[in-house]
Amino acid sequence: MLNRAALEKPFPEELIKTRKGAFGKDLSFVEAVHYIRRLNDAFESGWSWTIVSHEVNGSEVIVHGVLEAEGQAKHTFGGSGITTNKTTGEVISISDDMKAAATDALKKACSLFGIGLEMYAGATGDVDQGAGGNREPASEKGKAGGGGPTDERNRLTAKQLRAIFAIGHLRRMTDGEIRQTSVKTFGCAPEYLSRSDASTYIDQLKAE
Repeated sequence: MLNRAALEKPFPEELIKTRKGAFGKDLSFVEAVHYIRRLNDAFESGWSWTIVSHEVNGSEVIVHGVLEAEGQAKHTFGGSGITTNKTTGEVISISDDMKAAATDALKKACSLFGIGLEMYAGATGDVDQGAGGNREPASEKGKAGGGGPTDERNRLTAKQLRAIFAIGHLRRMTDGEIRQTSVKTFGCAPEYLSRSDASTYIDQLKAE
């Protein structure tokens, strides 16, 4: 039986770090190692994390992973921008970008079990916990992720998600381009937008 109290216990303030996000906002995050320790404590290491699929789409890496514990499976997506040399434009390390995307997906999956929910719900006070607020910066994990989720209760509806891709396709955008634009504008993939950000994105796509 899941121990909700143990899973949803807020991370200590000393573990929470901040970085600058989109639009100059301060976003908070907790390093992935602390999520893993919480999983070990809650499930006594009786959990597994599997990468189901991955793809390189344009300038973004997208990973689909599944976290299994106590007979439950949580499927999530994570993303990371492909890091290039600013001078030559050459790709630095796709493997590192894959790792960053996988870490992003793992942390999202943890949140579906209740770990780190306060990071997404804005429970830490002054630090803005907007979309993408729980991603680690490049200085902490090698790359900035692309799939930072928002509070599940405020997450976009299935209808909004379908509309984003449908309108994008009408504009002759690929799925990768739709996701890349979302990451650049809102700091996360479309699947993790808040309802208000999804509405804004839909309006932007319609206006193009």
